[in-house]
Amino acid sequence: MNSSTDRPVDVRLRNRVAGIRTLPRWIVKYAGTLLIVVCAGAGLMPAVADTPTTVRIARDRALPDDLVTWFAAPSTPPSARRPLPHSDRDNPALLEVPARYDQPGAQVKILDVRTGLIAHVPIRDSAGRLAANLLGPNLLQNPDFQRDVDSWVPELNGGQAKGQLEWLGAGEVPRGVPGKAARIRVLAIDAVNWHVQLHQVGLNLIDMEPYTLTFWARADRSRPLSLNATLDRDDFHWIGLSNQVALTTEWRKFSLVFTATRTLPNHNRLGFVLGDAVGTVDIAAISLQRGASGGPVGANIVLNSGFMRAADAWTASVVIPARATTKAPSEVPAPAGVAGKVAHVDVTETGMQSWYVQFFQIGLDLSEGKPYTLSFWAKSNHDRPLSIIAGEDKDDFHTVGLDNTASLDTEWRKFVFVFTATRTVRNSNKLTFLMGSAVGEVDLAGVTLQPGAEAVVSRSSRIDAALSPSDFRYSEAVKVLVTYMGRQVQDIAVTVRLRDENLGSYKIQATDHGSALFGDVPVDEKLTVTVSDGAQTAEFPRIVASDAPQSIDEIQIPESWTQIKTSSSAAHAPFPIIGRWQTPKSDSAQQYVTTFNADGTGTIKPLADTSSPDGPVQAPATGAFLWHVKRGKNTIVMGTREYVWSISGSGSSEKLVLRDAKGSVHTLYRR
Repeated sequence: MNSSTDRPVDVRLRNRVAGIRTLPRWIVKYAGTLLIVVCAGAGLMPAVADTPTTVRIARDRALPDDLVTWFAAPSTPPSARRPLPHSDRDNPALLEVPARYDQPGAQVKILDVRTGLIAHVPIRDSAGRLAANLLGPNLLQNPDFQRDVDSWVPELNGGQAKGQLEWLGAGEVPRGVPGKAARIRVLAIDAVNWHVQLHQVGLNLIDMEPYTLTFWARADRSRPLSLNATLDRDDFHWIGLSNQVALTTEWRKFSLVFTATRTLPNHNRLGFVLGDAVGTVDIAAISLQRGASGGPVGANIVLNSGFMRAADAWTASVVIPARATTKAPSEVPAPAGVAGKVAHVDVTETGMQSWYVQFFQIGLDLSEGKPYTLSFWAKSNHDRPLSIIAGEDKDDFHTVGLDNTASLDTEWRKFVFVFTATRTVRNSNKLTFLMGSAVGEVDLAGVTLQPGAEAVVSRSSRIDAALSPSDFRYSEAVKVLVTYMGRQVQDIAVTVRLRDENLGSYKIQATDHGSALFGDVPVDEKLTVTVSDGAQTAEFPRIVASDAPQSIDEIQIPESWTQIKTSSSAAHAPFPIIGRWQTPKSDSAQQYVTTFNADGTGTIKPLADTSSPDGPVQAPATGAFLWHVKRGKNTIVMGTREYVWSISGSGSSEKLVLRDAKGSVHTLYRR
């Protein structure tokens, strides 16, 4: 998308969502895609009363019917929950946003009742602007290698390099990740790292649009993995993605944002470059989606961004035979509405490389793996390119995630680029504008570099976006059991954090039976649980698993703590699945009741044949089995079969879901 000629391109933020989440295949089996369209009056501020904001949801036929939705906004109690009206792509459901929720930070929340997982659909960002595009559909073919190498091109024998391609089955990919993994064995390398690579061609990327690449990867040793996006034909130039990530022996999910530039319709390429080191690299669950989400953006880290202090903090560099002069500030008027002044560079002779003339700032502190948004205004006295690079400001000056080109003309334009910083060095990164590729004048104004990722969207009152099953990545309710020497605690404060964000605090009372309760907790993310009695504090790393999202591993307070208030009873409440559960009426003419007893025995009986588990046994039980728990309480063994279990709902709606190794799902309801 091209930038506006007379005003900044509208920037709208998606609410914080990090990365693409993937649910187990047994969830994906029942899930499809929600198409979300957010509409409002005109402009960036909340719509007025006669043009209310609406959310239009077109539900894929494969999605379950029991989706529940409600509105939420900061400092406002959530709205009543209502079933999401039945809809499909031809007949979408319209949700009119109540005025009290049409405010900064507003969201629509959608609950999958089957799994207890929630999706967040932003309505407005923290500044009150209509929310940006959600991440669009995956642009890659065969992204999970279900069809092996189909749509992928392995290059394994370039020059003196040599590699082999193998496939890992579902049991060897990270938990909850669908499909297979590609294993590339790099047996030999040479001086050209792209002599061993795996890539996909024919991608349709759009100029000046943001994109998000996510994937899982690991290696048999610590090593780099290079990622790039280029044209898939001569001259194979870069189109915005040029990163390198560090792999370890553990599976890790990576998410990189970038802005596409100098693209060619249906002729762009995504590449994984593996020729930097020998060894084995495993890659799984690759996604390339239009859009970027990593905001809201933070404070500008560029000094003297408006050139109000002349060229303070900026450096102009000219390498002979190139010739250029720089004036900051200049007499050139800034764009309307842009604070500050203008830096003017006049290139009168070029050299062999574009970096022979450059204008840069050093000493920037970029955080590894974090998204950033660079924006600036620029124009020239004729059509010409302007290259922009973020790199190390010493040693080999390698790029750290940003390597783009802006197309300038004689009108002021605002350019916005998103990127993920990689291979950074604390306080030693450099933002550079390279101008040595053509003679002529270049004017710069309003340079900002901010943590977070803003998505560039067109000025429109309607936003089309897709919400996939992987966006159901928040647990509706998580119970945190805290014990001290085997007993339930009281008067203990529990706090849950995701990195630097406080997700909530809870003080355990006597009636809580030793458990703190939290809602809307991200799943499959490393959390920090802090417990404190006011005088003593301890931290515990925990993860809420997407396939068992109602609880986390028990928190055991150190025995060295003193004066901890506990209840008189043992801490452990009955295991959640103990009791009787019956099959749904719709499953068959005959309903069955499954009983899990606390002593590790159980039975499966026809509904008419059930009796109280506490009464005497009148005859040998039919369908008897033994059961026990394994793998951190998320898996049970019934007889010889293993099942991953989860419970959602309460009362008569409490539901037990059992998933076996083949992905088959069995649903039972509490009696």
